[in-house]
Amino acid sequence: MHHQVAGAGHNLPQEAPRAFTAAVLEVAGLR
Repeated sequence: MHHQVAGAGHNLPQEAPRAFTAAVLEVAGLR
């Protein structure tokens, strides 16, 4: 799976925390 976050650079947790959290939860749900 691959997502792109517009306007985010190399520090996704700081620059787009909601998108980062959503991605972590999405991956955790794959288990």
